[in-house]
Amino acid sequence: MEPTTTFTIGDAGLIAGVAGLLLAVVFLVLWRRAVAAPAVAPAEQTADTDADAEALVASVIALADLSTSAAQRRQASRVLATVGVERIEVGEGDAFDSELHAAVDTEETDDANLVGQVASVARDGWLRDGELVRAADVVVWVSGSQAPPRAR
Repeated sequence: MEPTTTFTIGDAGLIAGVAGLLLAVVFLVLWRRAVAAPAVAPAEQTADTDADAEALVASVIALADLSTSAAQRRQASRVLATVGVERIEVGEGDAFDSELHAAVDTEETDDANLVGQVASVARDGWLRDGELVRAADVVVWVSGSQAPPRAR
């Protein structure tokens, strides 16, 4: 009988963690190359560098969105912070801010104090050097009389 290799849930987490770390290293190497690339044709080089950098940032944000591991999301945040990208800090009970938040749904409430506040965060938002990269998708409290009718 030949020995078989089995993976446990813990092994899968370790493998995912190592893959995340490798992704972070690749991201940093590519980012530094893009930033430090020689200017052969300044206008074209800048456009290519900016597009490459934005694509890398978008990819790491997408991976953070898909990750089910809090450790991997923190790691993605640390990698993004090295290039000036930070998660928008928003939580339940914060006032809805149309400059930083996108209301993707509403929740009815009879508590007038909750109306206009964030009920929950559906997806993190991101800022880069103070500029909006992506608004945070949030659910907002509305009074029962303001709520749109729900499909049944």
